[in-house]
Amino acid sequence: MFKDIKNVLNKTKYVSLTIDTWTDRRFQSFMGVTCNFFDANFHFKNIVLECKQVKMKHTASNLKIELEIRFESVDVHTLNIKN
Repeated sequence: MFKDIKNVLNKTKYVSLTIDTWTDRRFQSFMGVTCNFFDANFHFKNIVLECKQVKMKHTASNLKIELEIRFESVDVHTLNIKN
């Protein structure tokens, strides 16, 4: 599955990443990462890169670590990320 995502993202010049974190009623933390982009035909696409339980607190440094791990798995390199 990640191989297919890598192939799609390698053909895409620009992407927008959306991150959502939340805690459920049982105080379990979760993180979702979505990638949004336009394909070569200018059709809007989105891919859920991950939705998983996170065992650490939602601090910026902890989320950065989790995101870098996910980005590496689909070959999105943080050096190419612009604000």
